[in-house]
Amino acid sequence: MRVPRFSCGARFGLHKICRKTGEFADAIGVAVHDPDRQISTLAASTGVGPPVVIDARNLHLGRGQPPNTADLQERLVRGGLLGDAYDLKLHAVAVRRAIAQAMAA
Repeated sequence: MRVPRFSCGARFGLHKICRKTGEFADAIGVAVHDPDRQISTLAASTGVGPPVVIDARNLHLGRGQPPNTADLQERLVRGGLLGDAYDLKLHAVAVRRAIAQAMAA
């Protein structure tokens, strides 16, 4: 995997959802937005197994509100995320909160 060099304007967000502090995460969401390098990436993971990474350049993360949970859930499913309705929504919420954190930085 290649990790690009980010500019000074890059923003990052990470959100972990777990039942108790210190436990394995039920869902992890990551957001990376670097408008100078035209990089916008979202990832979701259970903490066990490979993450689902999706290109988010067409979401325009630097403007306005984060995308809605249903849209993120659909994109994660198209990216290969598996699970029941609860798991899929949990991952979409984690990603949405990571986006909000990145935009607030």
